[in-house]
Order: sequence, then structure tokens, then C-alpha cells
Amino acid sequence: MTRRRRFCFATIAAMTVSVVMSATSFADNSLAGNEVPASCPVTLPSEPAFVPPGPYPPAPPGSPDMFWHGTPGLWTMLYSNGVHRGLPTASKRYPGVDAMRNKSFWWSPGFHPVGPPEALKVKGRRLDSDAPPLEQPWVTNAEVPEFGGWTMLTMLELPLGCWEVTGSYGSNSVTFVVWVLPPKPRE
Repeated sequence: MTRRRRFCFATIAAMTVSVVMSATSFADNSLAGNEVPASCPVTLPSEPAFVPPGPYPPAPPGSPDMFWHGTPGLWTMLYSNGVHRGLPTASKRYPGVDAMRNKSFWWSPGFHPVGPPEALKVKGRRLDSDAPPLEQPWVTNAEVPEFGGWTMLTMLELPLGCWEVTGSYGSNSVTFVVWVLPPKPRE
């Protein structure tokens, strides 16, 4: 039996503030000297842009630096430049390697953390070098009104380099490729 972690109001409020503050500072994710190599086929915004079904907003917070990527049954938001930055972490999964940790939000119509949970499954593989696959991260939930309500939340921990990530929820799946970099130094 799978258990969902329940957050108290203070935790949800803190998470919402963190997400909204991050969404307004996505310009800090610019490449500036950290070009994505041509060998890494990062996922960029599509034309026409994917728009999730209502009541979800047509563009994610932080636009134009962020975009929705997915299908009407499952989607996530990605950086418009294909770069995934995170906070350095001492990874047990990837010892001796610089790994970055960052939140990853996923949506599916009607998702609500009440009742028998259906698990979001996330897997990943490195494309530019040998590395152990992304281990199934923990999954929880958050209610973020700016994002359309309830969302599934996980933490991706990835070493620097080119990664393909696939999320599955029920019969829906979404795949994307990102170039993982460390955070930009503060000026």
C-alpha cells in the first residue's frame, strides 16, 4: 500500500513561496558561457506550444523562461533553454560525481491527493556518458494555485551532463532531455 505524505499548511505555504520566487528568477538560468553541446538534444518549446487543459494556466509561471511540455494527460514544466540547474548534493547514488538536485513538478487532470494514490514513476538515463540510471525519486504533492491547483512533486538528482527523463502516470508518459549544470555563481 502506497502512502502519500501530507503537508501541513505552513509547509505548503513555504513551498508555494519558494516556487513562485523561483519562477520569477528563471532568468538566472541563462546559458552565459555554458552552451549546450550539439550532441545533447535538449527539449525546447514546441511550435505550436503545448497548452494544458483547463483549469490549468496556458503558460507556466516564469514565462517566457519556462514552458509546458507533455500531453493532455501528463505534463511538466521545463526551462526554455534546455538547461536544468540545481543545488549541489552529496549523492550516494553517484559517489565522487557532482550531482544537482532540483524540484520537478508534474500535472495530470483531476489529480488530487485524496483516495487511493496512483504513483508517478520517473526514470532517467544519461546520454553523453556512462552513469547509473536515475533512481526512482520520492513523490509527494503540493497545492499551488498559480499552477492550477494540485501537482505531483519529486526531486530530481542528476549528475552534470545530458539526461533523458521519462515520467509515467497511469497510461500517460512524457519524455524530455536536459543539460544539467551547477547553479550560476552569485554576483
